[in-house]
Amino acid sequence: MSPDRVTPPRFRPVLAVTLVSGASSAAVNAVAQRLAGPGTSTAVAPEQLEFAGDDGDAAALALGLADALDADARATGSGQRVIAIEPGVDVLEAALMLEHLLESREPHLIPIAVRDVVAVTTSADIDRLLFGCPPERPDGGDGRIHANNRSHGEPHDAAERLASRLEASSLIVLHDLPTRRVLALLERLCPAARVLGRDALDAVHAAPARLERRLVHRIAASMGWQRELDPSARGRASGSPVQTLVFTDPRPFHPERLARTVERFTPGEVGRIVRSRGLTRLASRPGVVGSWSSAGELLSLDPTSMPSWHASAPLGQELVFFGEGMRVERLIGLLDEALLDPGELLAGPEL
Repeated sequence: MSPDRVTPPRFRPVLAVTLVSGASSAAVNAVAQRLAGPGTSTAVAPEQLEFAGDDGDAAALALGLADALDADARATGSGQRVIAIEPGVDVLEAALMLEHLLESREPHLIPIAVRDVVAVTTSADIDRLLFGCPPERPDGGDGRIHANNRSHGEPHDAAERLASRLEASSLIVLHDLPTRRVLALLERLCPAARVLGRDALDAVHAAPARLERRLVHRIAASMGWQRELDPSARGRASGSPVQTLVFTDPRPFHPERLARTVERFTPGEVGRIVRSRGLTRLASRPGVVGSWSSAGELLSLDPTSMPSWHASAPLGQELVFFGEGMRVERLIGLLDEALLDPGELLAGPEL
């Protein structure tokens, strides 16, 4: 009996795109050049992109890049392109929209796919902005994270931008040696991302591209806080040196009590909360599913587009806390105090 013939797979030419972002344009451009290597160029020079407002317009960026990359693929065919993103742009929003636009192109055209979303930072900045206690500039003694922990000229939400950039990445490039707790945090926040130093950059794109379909959408659906919300992990505090606490409850928060509770989230009372993410419900907004996001000293509560009646919408709270030396029982107790009690639930949202 003769063995069956195996037909080798057919490979279509593809244009592979790498997006690089960070707080420093100089560091981002340097990493982009290293990743590009010889024979690889950026599709659009940064000075050719115009942004609406100081923080950049993710939608405008995605639309501009999609048009430029489409023209590039038609003219030059397959290859690799490395794009440096302005620091103020929401990388995840821009990447998601870009990926959607690229997938919407006509099927007979050369495919264009996102190969990597790269976050450029330093272990020192993660220590300073997220852990809030740089060795050279400790807190003021009252346990709070002070504004002078931010470098001159940094935006007030620098910690949130850093955390969001890390969570949205498939590759993290550190410009210095990471501490043990920084590596532990990255493993929790972005478990699917690779962490490399500058010395390892040259080999990243030397090998042929191995593209993963809908890479950005996969990143958006599998961040560390989302993985922690898996039912098998709920209600547990674990991890060293970085702890994780999952807090779930079907009741909504009382908005005024929640505001007072958040003021007590200091290292002296609950330990250091490095990052928290999740979905939340407020009693004063019964039809709205809120997004909860904290990093450093800033907590943001924003409405989501998720319908309150959707099967995946939480009844109440689905929150994940990442921290160092967290007093878990105390934190849970404070969150419990901010929830509606049975009498308030029966009285309804007008109360």
